[in-house]
Amino acid sequence: MRVRLPYRLWMPALLMASVMTAGAAQEQTMEPARLTVVVRAEQTLPAGAWAALTDALAHSLEGADGRPGERIELMRAEDVRPGMEVDRTVLVMLHGNCTLWPGPRVNVSGALGSVPRLHGRIEPFIHVECGRIVQMLAPRALALRPAERETVMAAAVARVVEHEWVHITTQSAAHSEHGVMQGQFTVLDLLEDSERAQNR
Repeated sequence: MRVRLPYRLWMPALLMASVMTAGAAQEQTMEPARLTVVVRAEQTLPAGAWAALTDALAHSLEGADGRPGERIELMRAEDVRPGMEVDRTVLVMLHGNCTLWPGPRVNVSGALGSVPRLHGRIEPFIHVECGRIVQMLAPRALALRPAERETVMAAAVARVVEHEWVHITTQSAAHSEHGVMQGQFTVLDLLEDSERAQNR
């Protein structure tokens, strides 16, 4: 949940160089604004996990920065092509293994997510530490079916992404005592969105 200095920026820069901002064209046609979320995973996500993550991110980011009419478009980094046009974009990098498996309870240290700051500006690149999220949720995974594990993991990742996205849109490193912008998430905080997803 911290803002950190430039870190592994060569890959985000390479990907984003392939994407063109189309704000002027959007204003002329009066089409709804579009946020393109590009996801790069260090380890390949199974189809079910990708579908769950797509759904979770779309719900968590919709209106997260006060733009409720904005369309959310998600795509894998490998699908980015030179010259693609977007209104706004953010690159989400998933580090480690994002597959939730049962495991023992352990003490997890370190941030679950972070964003780089460059020349005083918080850049639209979100790092998510999947390994730490898996460690936090592993004790609860034993009671879940595989599809439920995918939903829970996706919701937890989306929660972290939403937190970092607010840092980007507000250009502030500030945290609150409660809610999505609190400085540290507990297991219950990470599970909150998955419980809402199961009730949709």
